[in-house]
Amino acid sequence: MREQLWFRDSLSSVELDAAFAFDAEFNAFCDCLGRDLPNFDRLWANRRWADVGLAAAKTLDAFA
Repeated sequence: MREQLWFRDSLSSVELDAAFAFDAEFNAFCDCLGRDLPNFDRLWANRRWADVGLAAAKTLDAFA
């Protein structure tokens, strides 16, 4: 939705920056997985997954 004017206009600049930062982090994580989703244990052990979690926390803070 990042291309939609109504979406961008509905968020503050802090919220928008946080949402886009999360989007970038999540997409980078997905790109590193390729087509194979690891089992749950390997997913939780993946350092990039921890980075996604931190990005999610920052995004929630921005919306608080």
